[in-house]
Amino acid sequence: MSVRPLKIAVLGTGAIVERAHLPGLAADGAVEIHLAGRNAARLAELSQAFSVHRTWADSALCLAQSGLDGVVIATPNFLHADAARTAIAQGLPILLEKPLSNRIEEARDIVSRAGAAGVPIRLNLPQRHRPSVLLMRRAIAEGRLGRLRSIDLSMTRRHGIPGFGTWFTRKETAGGGVLADLGPHLIDLALFLSGTDSIISASGRVWADHGPRGTGLGDWTAHAPVLPDPARQFDVEDRARICLTLASGTEVTCEVAWALHGCDENRIRVIGEDGGLDYWPEGNSGGPVLRAYPEDLCATDIPADHDNLGPAWRQVVADFISQIRGGTPLSDGPQALRVAEIIESVYQSPR
Repeated sequence: MSVRPLKIAVLGTGAIVERAHLPGLAADGAVEIHLAGRNAARLAELSQAFSVHRTWADSALCLAQSGLDGVVIATPNFLHADAARTAIAQGLPILLEKPLSNRIEEARDIVSRAGAAGVPIRLNLPQRHRPSVLLMRRAIAEGRLGRLRSIDLSMTRRHGIPGFGTWFTRKETAGGGVLADLGPHLIDLALFLSGTDSIISASGRVWADHGPRGTGLGDWTAHAPVLPDPARQFDVEDRARICLTLASGTEVTCEVAWALHGCDENRIRVIGEDGGLDYWPEGNSGGPVLRAYPEDLCATDIPADHDNLGPAWRQVVADFISQIRGGTPLSDGPQALRVAEIIESVYQSPR
């Protein structure tokens, strides 16, 4: 049985489009990709690599064409809101890069408009599709850990600041630093593992120790030249911690860092009254990356999967395509806004 080709617009030509969205759409085999961006060289490069049907120099014109079935919005954060509002007005399902917007007022407006129009919004949150995470979630859901006492998550980098001196590191255009960038991943992951989105309290703290000095730069995307006064190029945070108390009584901590005086760490530790699970590649040296306590709690013969997110990214896109074709309705809008509100509360709290 043949599948009707879908016509999907992709707005943006950055690293995430190349690593996540275009591979996922191309893998389907029945998607007509329309790619929009202002960088002509990148448009040509990506078009050739992923058999793009047509490229557009103007995102507005790309969205204005007839016959679109959905849109992927992967532009810089400050451009999310306008593109999302246009897509909602046209009734197009949206796969959106986090955050919803660089401004919380716009994030609320997007979710409100989408809800009123019945337009689904999906965020690109691949962590919940990792095999290790699914194994842990299954063990928790089956009650093997008993009542959850705590979930501790960390995603830290010694040198990982992206796009120094570009929109990435400016509050006005990005909405925040590492907390806006990586915070949604870990908060969403904590809620996914716990099986609830009911939060009683949230608190947190942010720091900026490396960016204002022009140090701790990573390789995710290109940087602007570091000027004599790098603090003028970086006015966001490069490290943050969040503490949540869930309605179930579970305590959650999330630590994210673009740069810090310490090692890279990718850890998921879940402790229950009857058992625990600890995904910790950096700490479980020489042994399995996922350890269970007691050892017979569940299988742990699983490879590290935090660095290569290709399969998880493709699953996010596959779910989005399935929804467009009439599968199970999926919408992250309300939960994404809940996460955005938590992050905003940390930004607004006294330093």
